[in-house]
Amino acid sequence: MAIRMSVHATIISKLSIGLFLEIFYLPVWWYSRGLAWFFSKLIFSIQDTAVSAGLGLWVKNLFVPMYGQNDLWGRITSFIVRFVNIIVRALWVGIWALLCFIALCVWIALPPTLFFVFISSLIRRAYV
Repeated sequence: MAIRMSVHATIISKLSIGLFLEIFYLPVWWYSRGLAWFFSKLIFSIQDTAVSAGLGLWVKNLFVPMYGQNDLWGRITSFIVRFVNIIVRALWVGIWALLCFIALCVWIALPPTLFFVFISSLIRRAYV
């Protein structure tokens, strides 16, 4: 029975030490490898959105007439339609990039905010 208690105590102590180390390693990971990982995912997301919007294709074909109409009005119409399309798609990518920047700011601000809320709730409960 004593041997079994010792094995259980050893397992519990190793688990608690591991949990303790993981809890204190979390902020280090969050602002180092985690931040680099999150930033790379955001950059990939913005690039993927730009590819999905087809910005490069629209810019490349800006001066190409639509439907093969080579007259002046066909070229003017094609230019205006494509130019408006490029503006709308660039706004789409820009808004997505802004949302990704906000997500990055939230990622950076989340641990201190949660720590502050936790400490303030502890202080508030201590004086109630």
